[in-house]
Amino acid sequence: MAFFVIIVAIALLVLLSRVVYHFLCRWPSLKDDWPCVPDCRVQERVGKWPTLPRGRLKYITATEFQTLCALCDTVLPAFEAEDVPKAIRAYLMELVGSDDLFERLSTDMSYYTRGALDADVPARVGDIVEEHLRPDARKIVRMVLYALEMPLGLSFLTGGTWYGWGTGFSSMPFRQREAVFGRLLTSIIEPIRGLAILIKAMAGRIYFAARDTPSSTPGGTPTNPSWTALGYQDRTRDRVRSVMGEKPLRKPQLHPLRRDSIPPSCVGGGTDVRELSCDVVIVGSGAGGGTAAGVLTAAGLKVVVLEKGGYYTEEDFAGFGELDSERALCERSGWMGAQELSVSILAGSCVGGGTTLNWCASFRTPEHVRREWVDKHGLTCFGGAEYDQALDAVARRLNLNTRHSHRNPEVASVPSLVVNQNNERLWQGAKAVGARCLPVPRNVRGCQDCSGCERGCPYGAKQSTLRTFLEDAEKTGNFKLVAHAHVDKVLRNDDNDAVGVIATVHEERRLAEGRKSDGEGRPPSGHRPGPSTSSRYQLIVWAHHAVILSAGSLHSPAVLLRSGLKHHKIGRHLALHPVSGVAGLFPTETSDTHLGVGMGTYVSDFMGGEMKDGWGGAIETPPSHAGLAGVIAPYGTAFNYRMWVALKGHYAVSIVISRDESCAANRVVIDNDGEPQVHYLLTKKDQANLQYSVGVMLKMMIAQGAALALPVNESMRTYRPHRDEASGSTRGGKGMSEYLKYVRKMGTPVGNTALFSAHQMCSCRMGSTEEAGPVQVTGETWEVEKLYVMDASVFPTSLGINPMVTIESISFMLSKKLAVKIKGPDADKAISVKYCVPSTEEAIGNVSYPEGPTLKGKYWAW
Repeated sequence: MAFFVIIVAIALLVLLSRVVYHFLCRWPSLKDDWPCVPDCRVQERVGKWPTLPRGRLKYITATEFQTLCALCDTVLPAFEAEDVPKAIRAYLMELVGSDDLFERLSTDMSYYTRGALDADVPARVGDIVEEHLRPDARKIVRMVLYALEMPLGLSFLTGGTWYGWGTGFSSMPFRQREAVFGRLLTSIIEPIRGLAILIKAMAGRIYFAARDTPSSTPGGTPTNPSWTALGYQDRTRDRVRSVMGEKPLRKPQLHPLRRDSIPPSCVGGGTDVRELSCDVVIVGSGAGGGTAAGVLTAAGLKVVVLEKGGYYTEEDFAGFGELDSERALCERSGWMGAQELSVSILAGSCVGGGTTLNWCASFRTPEHVRREWVDKHGLTCFGGAEYDQALDAVARRLNLNTRHSHRNPEVASVPSLVVNQNNERLWQGAKAVGARCLPVPRNVRGCQDCSGCERGCPYGAKQSTLRTFLEDAEKTGNFKLVAHAHVDKVLRNDDNDAVGVIATVHEERRLAEGRKSDGEGRPPSGHRPGPSTSSRYQLIVWAHHAVILSAGSLHSPAVLLRSGLKHHKIGRHLALHPVSGVAGLFPTETSDTHLGVGMGTYVSDFMGGEMKDGWGGAIETPPSHAGLAGVIAPYGTAFNYRMWVALKGHYAVSIVISRDESCAANRVVIDNDGEPQVHYLLTKKDQANLQYSVGVMLKMMIAQGAALALPVNESMRTYRPHRDEASGSTRGGKGMSEYLKYVRKMGTPVGNTALFSAHQMCSCRMGSTEEAGPVQVTGETWEVEKLYVMDASVFPTSLGINPMVTIESISFMLSKKLAVKIKGPDADKAISVKYCVPSTEEAIGNVSYPEGPTLKGKYWAW
């Protein structure tokens, strides 16, 4: 009887999943939209999967690894060479109505005949899962891998389709696996859909970005076999040195303290506990912490900066590839995201923080945002001359200018070097729809157009805190830096004053090749840093006057929570500036979109949003590198995915930085290990604003004659004028309007829409009252005296534009006030002489800023 009940329950479960899939799923597979080429055979790998690498993966089992191999092979199979040319012609004919593009594509068949298994992709994906995903996320990934090998689990995950007794995913032939993976990518179960997209993104990024093939030049930098077919040229140390000529790369300007140079603590603990004392200790060295260090040391205060990441210089940046830089410079090696799998998060984790790896876009705080902070939030400090002075001082120190922006004679005032086609397309697209496109103000001197800003600048052109405020602090003699220092908590005395911090410092970093770091705590130049070694010690830093948290909007609330603060809004109201993109295909043009200034133009006309209330977004351009193409390319079929990346040189891509609501439900909490955990979902208003901006970008692409346009969305069909325009027009019409309605109807379901965040804000909001936020207008917390927060987490709302200059200006203003509070009027004079007096050599003119909406009344409308 019990057996019969179990069988009936299983049958009902399968039937229910089948009904749910067919009646509730509204996201058709892209296989129904992209050209299908079933006659392009693949090399079948069933029964030939690699074995689990011994000693490399400690959590993933042999069965799970076999499933992972099958998944990676489904994303990136090895095609049979003799079938590829015919398949490409058929694909292009259906895609754009012509095979003219065929002659422009590379004839290198190794691009198609090399698969994921040939590039060790499954093991590398396993490394990411084990090293950089949090334990709960890692557990879910392993559960799905295990379930895919069980017929019942496979049936449930794919909507009730029964694939036969004893048939697991890794035992299926390729075409069947391809269909299953398409269902996983469009599953109505959000975690399943998100994990499938994550696997695709990890496999694609590794496959197209990894340098794992010896260079044809003896002693040269290893390369990637795919790059020849893509026409892609990566930045290498050799290319950097050829640009520099006889000029050597800059030597390290900062000198992080080593364990032996820090005295043992008097509180005990032997050599495992060290101790420092200072006037002010700063946690974090990015836009907030680096600026505060420069200002406070200029006032004569002794400052210690603790940075969780490592210290890297121009020599290191010159050798970093895409994967190297992410592993060295980014939080969790670039694989951090919201728990809901709604958005991928890129955050800096190195000396200089986000300013070391951002794209140099440097905008003042939009005027309509400042007025909102004053009128609606009661923060009058943002409406007066004091904040204006801070903005001007930061603009001067960062050398904000548009001379090194888009290399178009119509835009830039210097001779052209390289015209980045993404920027040129945005410029021409804005013209076509009657919008304004402006050059992006950037914090650079002598930019060399390498488009590798996100890897750190080897030329020393980017004026990050690494090159500006931190070097200023070093020169005063009042500054000490400790790298690889993870702050555990803030120390308080009996009067509830902050008196210091305690941190865990990882002394060395070990590389994947087994080589250790050098004497400055940095890995040997150009090598990828691996997991930390076991060499660590505790560091106590006593601060006589103040503790400043500038650890960013993810880690500042985490430190406060670990330190026992109880304010109910710590971590709440997180804003992420969700970024979505649109791609357009231009078959008759070939462009090196990975060269030139990556982000050099922007459109501000739509920052008011659909409701004209100041809640829209800025339309910009991203750098376009091979690994990024592997992340955002839609799947549909394995051949479509490979072709989408192959056509990379014919696509233009634009993105929108959307101003999102800082709602209380979006938050940072700490997990069982005390590490930050992000919860984030778009509100209905955010979704509407994002779709409005996506529609605008689609219009721009089609208005300039794109043969194809699509949002970066895993389940949204493309718009092809030759197929969709009933009138025959290629410039938009009835077909375009219907497509925009379709885009609006599809919305932004979690997981399907590729959303990214490089700007985290608002998780420790500044408030005019204690109820409004955990931080006062002075930057001091309401709960603990002498404990300050100076980073993007104090924003009362998001900006809708790149926030670096706003963060540095707020930190400048608050740290200057703190210096005056501690040392008196002489501090104000010293800071003003250094930063606030206009220089005859440096101008802050020639800078364009977003005008934003025209402000009317209390709640302004366009």
